[in-house]
Amino acid sequence: MEGRNRRSPTSPKDAMFKALTVLKHFSSWEKHAADYGFEAPTFEKLIMRRFAHFLYALYAVDVKFQPSNLPAGRFAEQKHYFSGKHHLYGYKIETAVSPDGRCVAMSTADAGSVHDLTIMNSRHHSLLPDHGEQDAQHRGSWACLVDMGYNGISNSLRSIHPKRRPAHGSLDASDLERYANVSSDRVIVENFFIPVCSLWRVSCAT
Repeated sequence: MEGRNRRSPTSPKDAMFKALTVLKHFSSWEKHAADYGFEAPTFEKLIMRRFAHFLYALYAVDVKFQPSNLPAGRFAEQKHYFSGKHHLYGYKIETAVSPDGRCVAMSTADAGSVHDLTIMNSRHHSLLPDHGEQDAQHRGSWACLVDMGYNGISNSLRSIHPKRRPAHGSLDASDLERYANVSSDRVIVENFFIPVCSLWRVSCAT
């Protein structure tokens, strides 16, 4: 699945084999680009695509709430689907999006009352090691970009999220810059949810 950005003419499988070719026979970007009919900057971006501010992050993760009709059954069963944040009944889905805008993992639907943190902790992601932020605490994990709703996830998973403003306090300049950088890199997962939500609305209306 892809987000709203222009669709790449190169399939994920083709991109993988091109990356393997570069790793095995690395010469210059101009040489490899000519072999595959690309301009050198375009081919380099295809192989080396990363988040702008957090190069060691593998993907951006977010949960989207999708409203639905009132579930059938007793109230005790219905309230499991009620989101206190949105004041609606519905479901939640978690999605991980790669730097090039592709959905690499999507959860099954969880009830609206389930916390974002619980959804992430219940899922297992196969990750690769690197040497960026929090690599000492989570040596077997890639980092994922998340929002402030995931505060506390660092105890079990390697995450990059903005710092929450302290009670009766404010964030300093470095914290505000980090907030902007995380939000800038995470916009790709927000963009991915736009067509997903549109399809959900169409399916609910028909």
